[in-house]
Amino acid sequence: MSRRRRYRRSIGSSPPIALEKKTIKTILGVCIVGFAVLLLISLFNQSGILLSIRDPFYEIFGAGIIFVPALLVLVSFPFLSLNIRVAKINVIFGSFGALLSLIGLIAIFSAEFGGKFGHVLWSSLSSLVTPVGAFFILFLALVVSIIAALNTSLKDATLSVVKAFRFAAKILQAVPHRQLRIGLSRCYGG
Repeated sequence: MSRRRRYRRSIGSSPPIALEKKTIKTILGVCIVGFAVLLLISLFNQSGILLSIRDPFYEIFGAGIIFVPALLVLVSFPFLSLNIRVAKINVIFGSFGALLSLIGLIAIFSAEFGGKFGHVLWSSLSSLVTPVGAFFILFLALVVSIIAALNTSLKDATLSVVKAFRFAAKILQAVPHRQLRIGLSRCYGG
């Protein structure tokens, strides 16, 4: 007859807080949103600790840092179990692809504004194909990423862009030219 061994649980072997998987995902999602908010605040603030958050992201993404907080919020939606249209994976990957394509296109004009990702993307593509070919590849990647993110056809996307330009034109026509010149001279010191 075999004897059963009784094992005593030591106090250190059990986790101090037993959290469910869903709770851990929610906490991670809230932390991502909090970091996105801090990154967004750091874009408009010049204090010490916020600069240490902004500077590495600016070095990596360049001018595309403006879109990184929104992308981080998109990434947090699946962790927060939000069932909304923008929480789908095609929106997240499409937005990330659009960001990379955009900073690659920005790197054509300035390596600093394109960031490290944009500069590496542009220099790699322009060395594989001609610079003109690299421009078209990045531009088409931007268009495809936006279409994938919006989950729409090219026709619907084109109509949306045309509507946006018409709306912007109506707004600019509504502003008196004299006011516009005065506002621009105040902004640019002219």
